Amino acid sequence: MAHISQYHYLIFSVLVLWLGPVIVSIFKKSHHVTDYLDGFVLLTITGLVTLHILPHTFHEIGWPAILLATFGFVLPGLFEKIRNIASQMHKVTVFITVLGICIHTFVDGFALSKTGDILPLAIVLHRIPVGILIWWLTKKPSSLKAALGALALMSVITVIGFISGSHYSANEHISFVFLEAFIAGSLLHVVFHEPHKVTHDHNWHWGSGLGALTGIVFLYLIQIVNKDSLISETSATFFSLAEQTATALFIAYIFSGVIQAFMGETPLRWLKKGSLLSQSTRGMIFGLPLPICSCGVVPVYRSLVKRGVPLSAGIAFFIATPEIGLDALLISFPLLGLELTLYRLACAAILALVVALLMGLFFKNKITKTDSSITKKKLSFKERVKLGIHTGLEESVDHTGPWILLGLFIAAICQPILADTTWLFNIPQHWQIPFFAILGMPIYVCASGITPFVAVLIFYGISPGAAIAFLLTGPATNTTSFGVLKELHGKKIAAAFVFFVISMAVSLGYLVNTISIETKKDLFSSHEHGANYQTVFLLLVAALYAVSLLRKGPRYLLNQIIAFDPLDKKPNQTKQDSSCC
Repeated sequence: MAHISQYHYLIFSVLVLWLGPVIVSIFKKSHHVTDYLDGFVLLTITGLVTLHILPHTFHEIGWPAILLATFGFVLPGLFEKIRNIASQMHKVTVFITVLGICIHTFVDGFALSKTGDILPLAIVLHRIPVGILIWWLTKKPSSLKAALGALALMSVITVIGFISGSHYSANEHISFVFLEAFIAGSLLHVVFHEPHKVTHDHNWHWGSGLGALTGIVFLYLIQIVNKDSLISETSATFFSLAEQTATALFIAYIFSGVIQAFMGETPLRWLKKGSLLSQSTRGMIFGLPLPICSCGVVPVYRSLVKRGVPLSAGIAFFIATPEIGLDALLISFPLLGLELTLYRLACAAILALVVALLMGLFFKNKITKTDSSITKKKLSFKERVKLGIHTGLEESVDHTGPWILLGLFIAAICQPILADTTWLFNIPQHWQIPFFAILGMPIYVCASGITPFVAVLIFYGISPGAAIAFLLTGPATNTTSFGVLKELHGKKIAAAFVFFVISMAVSLGYLVNTISIETKKDLFSSHEHGANYQTVFLLLVAALYAVSLLRKGPRYLLNQIIAFDPLDKKPNQTKQDSSCC
């Protein structure tokens, strides 16, 4: 790609800006092509930004790169909120939105005048959804002339930005790195907020799914062609961790589906029996092996509460379920080692049991009014097995797949970054535990998804106690958990829950640090023995995720992790608003 000059990228960026609207106009009766482009750009830009641009800027200027990228990502959303307040003045808000995109376009042109291959390529590619966005915003509510005028204006502003950047020389290198970090965040904002509806229907999303898979292949080719050391190191770490976890994941998906298929009304009656200690123990035992993340336990917990499960049993289930399910347990063995995995399991059980007991004691084990029972169709043993496999290989994959991939992705990105980071691992051990316990509190993570990241932290020197504290608070406490508990039980119970979880996580972390634990030392080493069967299971899991991508589409899966609402998210919007999409 070195033979492509800055002027070529400028020409491409202007032409591609018009490409999206042209394709949309030609194929306006079918959404397959635009869906394909949406999936392709979403995966490609996300990969280019997170695999190359952010690690590169972090290597150059450190943590300010992350702050600038976050600022570039969040700032446009603040203006969108202002726009939503004045949604009745549609033409005015469209003008404000277009003006903001034009400012972003000037920055694009400025960046195109600088050296580099990946950032200009990312800018060119992200122009496809930007062009479609401008077309949707201006053509229907205004006119064809307004849409064409907006695109022409953006083309001119791109050239002006390019000319301005070519004359900028003072402190060029370091200033451009700061600008590059800000652009990285703004690029993610543009592609994440591209106005495609996130549907929850049962139709397969072949267009966006195929586009996303093409984007993955494109990123792989970029790695081969570019020969960037950061990308190569990140990719090697990702595949090493994925290979080590694939066998456990596949087995977990099979058994999790079977377990869920054989679960009927009997466990609900079982949870209501016995004393406070007995109910807390039953809730912990019932929830601990289930492969349900913190995002999925919320509706299940709500259902249990509505069906009259006591607070102690419900809280024990609420904590134990996302802490370490079957998939997280099996992933922990190869990544954390047998000893630390057993301590993780024991600490999760103790946390769920003790917090449930404290909640039951302080709040008199309150019981919510029971809803009417739901009658289920009786199935034969063979039908239940089939249903379990179907559930495990579809619903469980759709539910946990994005979180597991995110965990592997974060671990892979952080591995080269953490290799050059010293202050994080120089925190005294007695401060590490509360630091990582608090750090995990607001994070909305899956126990299996966060395991690879914690394995990397341990590999670089984090104490086992700090890792346990992080593993406990991460899945158990987040803003959603607090909100649900506040809604169902009130502020006092929600606040007490967070306090008890944090206190117990820190206490268990200190306890673990008093014990000599041997952790994994060969996390990133090659594994020649058993590589064949690991590769087979890696291909099987990759196939499951690829099918999930085709079935649900990339935006549906992304929306499970970060809820980015499309522009016309409200069904009762005005006719002009809904025409944007």
